[in-house]
Amino acid sequence: MSVPSSPYCTSEEVAYALKQLAFPGMTPGDFADDGTTNPTKTEVDFWIANTAAEIDMAFMRAGYKIPFAQWSSDDSWPTHQTNFLRFLNVLGAAAAITGLAMKPAPSQPMERDTEQANAYEARFKALLDDVRENVIRFRADCYAGTNAYVGLVEPRAPMTDFGEGLIDGADYLELTGYTLLRMAIGETWAAWGGADTIDGYDWDTLRAWGQR
Repeated sequence: MSVPSSPYCTSEEVAYALKQLAFPGMTPGDFADDGTTNPTKTEVDFWIANTAAEIDMAFMRAGYKIPFAQWSSDDSWPTHQTNFLRFLNVLGAAAAITGLAMKPAPSQPMERDTEQANAYEARFKALLDDVRENVIRFRADCYAGTNAYVGLVEPRAPMTDFGEGLIDGADYLELTGYTLLRMAIGETWAAWGGADTIDGYDWDTLRAWGQR
């Protein structure tokens, strides 16, 4: 799948999200600039572009390169990442429209207590926080040394998953490869601890990890 570019959704998709709550009876794609819809399509496109920029800033904070690019030339861009960006952009635009555009001079700020929260805003804000903290990880090009990069290339201890890293557990799925997996992990921890090897039955894992 091709890498998406900003903005990540259309006004029709925002209309679909808003038709039940904000615009009862509205059908997707009804935004127009002929005075028949409020907001107009131009206004909706404005909020889409601005929330797309907010999304880009959140991913940049985590360490991803914007505009997005594939992690490597051997990769294909995952479809679920495109779907997530679309969903996030729709949420952001819907939050802005229902929380700001439809209430140009609110008596309360856009961010409110849970009981009064804009449902779109609450979800959008929570997901952006997850992006900034790299809780939601993309397989995309990023800057070395950032949270995004660490999540893609560095192994985690203890090895409890098969995430790709310096050591990829998927390479040792066969039972006969278990010993090789232990050796690979041991050698990595040894390098962190400043030694050449670590005895397979006497790994000073805490020391190795602490000196990483």
